[in-house]
Amino acid sequence: MLVNNAASFYAGYFEELTAEQVERQLATSLVGPMHVTRAVLPVMREHRSGHIVTISSSAGLVGFEYCTAYAASKFGVEGFMESLAAEVEPFGIHTTIVNPGFFRTSLLTKESTNYAAPSIEDYEQRNAPSASSGRARTASSRATRPSSPRLF
Repeated sequence: MLVNNAASFYAGYFEELTAEQVERQLATSLVGPMHVTRAVLPVMREHRSGHIVTISSSAGLVGFEYCTAYAASKFGVEGFMESLAAEVEPFGIHTTIVNPGFFRTSLLTKESTNYAAPSIEDYEQRNAPSASSGRARTASSRATRPSSPRLF
């Protein structure tokens, strides 16, 4: 069994994210799981069995403001796993995509979230979240639900 569970979060309006931040997001959440999967497939094929579980996100199904790079990586994971399923099923290899909704993890803490530097006045006027505020807009809107503990 393989479990792809890598994660990073580069938060910010797309125009303010650097090319390097977008590349890091894609490398961690999409390209990394692809490389690991490629490494285990020969063994699974040889045994004619296996199970690949990949942790995606509800952001892989619906995009959210301030999460463009993250959503792009998770939409990519969805397409990769759905396409891979058809390729490996004849060899007895099964795939599962897990799309958790919002819940408390260390992914959205001040220490683990990487924020784009505010640089475009139009966005600054929208009172966007920033590293100094310690949370992304999507996190703050969901963290106050009764079923979800407050994150920050």
